Amino acid sequence: MRLFVAIPVGAGTRQELEQLVARLRQPGDHLRWTAPAGWHITLAFLGNSTADQLSRLNEQLAAIHFAPFPIHFAAPEIFDRAGAFVVSVQSTAELTALQRTSLGYTRVFWRRAGRGMRCVDDLS
Repeated sequence: MRLFVAIPVGAGTRQELEQLVARLRQPGDHLRWTAPAGWHITLAFLGNSTADQLSRLNEQLAAIHFAPFPIHFAAPEIFDRAGAFVVSVQSTAELTALQRTSLGYTRVFWRRAGRGMRCVDDLS
């Protein structure tokens, strides 16, 4: 399975996104729209992993605690590698700190697991 580190969007952010999608969605557009329950902010892609690695990584990441902070949208765009329509977020000090903290935990985990990790996302 391919893993990534992400945070769910809060109710207010989800509502803003639902309004945006309602304006963009067209009958018969033949696009596959993701359900709001699946919307998230990706902090890092980790690549192929086992179920055991997922379980151990979840334990590591559960130690991270951040107070809620505002999310500011950037312009909607197409993420070509995934063939997906995405709404990016603007980098903020809080979001960058959360990403760096989560990457610190995942790097330690992958070193202990004996494999490298490449980070594709950088919010800074």
